[in-house]
Amino acid sequence: MRFHIALAAAAIGMTAIGFVAATGGQVQAPPAAAAAVPPGTVPPPPTLKSEYFLALTMYHEARGKSPDAMRAVGWVVLNRAHSEGFPDGIHDVVVQPTRGGKCQFGWACGDLNAAKSEPAAWNQAEAVAEELLFQGGRDPTKGAVWFWESWRPRPAWLARNARETLELGGHSFFAPAKPSRGA
Repeated sequence: MRFHIALAAAAIGMTAIGFVAATGGQVQAPPAAAAAVPPGTVPPPPTLKSEYFLALTMYHEARGKSPDAMRAVGWVVLNRAHSEGFPDGIHDVVVQPTRGGKCQFGWACGDLNAAKSEPAAWNQAEAVAEELLFQGGRDPTKGAVWFWESWRPRPAWLARNARETLELGGHSFFAPAKPSRGA
């Protein structure tokens, strides 16, 4: 059943979590565009791309850290995908360039299909990505859309625009600053 939810969700450009919420948990037939698969072939689940890029981000940004640290990094990606000012969709969030043309996530400037040097960390990242996409859960970052290595000085742009919501796994997590009263 999870495959059918993922297939239907991806066919209309939603995450499985969003699809389940939008349909009240009911599995519905995917749109006609999803039925254009040649007879005798089984396509890979369309959410595979989202799951893969979410796992890649958690692997590269929190490799060697706890599942909770990976989960927090994953939530930043999900929060961005659902926030104004960021692209829609996990892949587009991950590969979005900065205003200066650099990569939002440094690892994304390299070979996106490069071998994973630490299989245990990759397996953990895949499991956490699947959990986030198919089970959801509580956002430990409280809406964070940025994170920064805790040991590095906070950049000026982050100090002006954000409030720290969590420190975990060597990262500080930040959500947009709330407007002051009367603003």
